[in-house]
Amino acid sequence: MRLKRYINENLSPFDREGFNNAIEKLHSEIIPLLKKDCAPFIRELKGANSYLFSGIDKKIDSIISRELTRDIRNPIGDLDDKTRDKINLELKEKFGFDRSTNVKFGTGDYATASNYGYGYMIFPIGNFQYIWSPKIQNLNVWFRTHDKDDKTIQKAVNSYKNKNLKKAIKSKNEIAIFCKSYYIIDPLLRGRNGDLAKEFL
Repeated sequence: MRLKRYINENLSPFDREGFNNAIEKLHSEIIPLLKKDCAPFIRELKGANSYLFSGIDKKIDSIISRELTRDIRNPIGDLDDKTRDKINLELKEKFGFDRSTNVKFGTGDYATASNYGYGYMIFPIGNFQYIWSPKIQNLNVWFRTHDKDDKTIQKAVNSYKNKNLKKAIKSKNEIAIFCKSYYIIDPLLRGRNGDLAKEFL
């Protein structure tokens, strides 16, 4: 059977089909799909100590779901529009994209992701870019205790990097993923020594 029968379907594999059946689908359909659609991400993920997680505002009832990033992301957090626009302008000049367009936020820490919704593993589809800061765990929270003048904004932007995804995941800091679409995968399959980890970590 083709994987599309299981994507976005109203079905809980663990409640209605059993864990063994879910593992069978993982090997026969999901892992091959991820290898094909998410090859650039998997290359950078290999050797990491964790997956990339994100808090999702809805609970999916299937093993895997394909989602789209938003062309214009609704502002999240307590940054004022002026500060947010300045940060986005500086980041776009430095990296070619900002934090508000076609971006999905993630972290290497499942508990942190779960603070923002239902925690899921995410796999960006196709070519993707990312930025993260070794010094800033969450930019919105960071600015609660720092000035929002141009000098401080520049200091924050200068701390961002677009390399070493494994180190970014290990840091458990916020990672901004620039992509058009991504898969979210049931966290019950995330075991560090499980079948998915053997393929990708």
